[in-house]
Amino acid sequence: MPIDDGAVLRQHCQELFNLTKHDVESQEGKASYTEIQGVAWENRKILGEYGNLLEKTFGQFTVPEWAVRQAKADWENWENSLDRPLGYSFGSCRRGQGEYYQKEGGIVIEIVRSHVETSENIWDMYDQRWVTCSFTNDFTSLNDLETNFVTFFSALTLEEKLRKVG
Repeated sequence: MPIDDGAVLRQHCQELFNLTKHDVESQEGKASYTEIQGVAWENRKILGEYGNLLEKTFGQFTVPEWAVRQAKADWENWENSLDRPLGYSFGSCRRGQGEYYQKEGGIVIEIVRSHVETSENIWDMYDQRWVTCSFTNDFTSLNDLETNFVTFFSALTLEEKLRKVG
């Protein structure tokens, strides 16, 4: 089950800077500009700098801690249900945050987009030491990407598949 680890950042930026859902969720919106005190800011940079500020103030694991807390709360809601998810996914893993996710029992999957330039933004960088496995998304076939995922997850042990968050 996916957990939106950036939801809090996007919600705060919508409220603080009068951004729309489109501005903070779509690639087109993130590439747009918003004026803040007479200065044009790329919306992607607003989100990144706000995340940097929170991590500088509260620690590098602030965002993954929020996300894992949300997953644990969701897990508890399903405790007596056969419909409970077998696991959770988090869409972002910045800097050294893979360490946090692995200490919580997770794995870190890198998706390499071969036709996209590597970002120079500090908030888009991550420590590859924490990457468990890597897949290439060359935009030619979602089926190929899905096959890679299925093959990888099928190879996990039952214990790894049933690992509970927390």
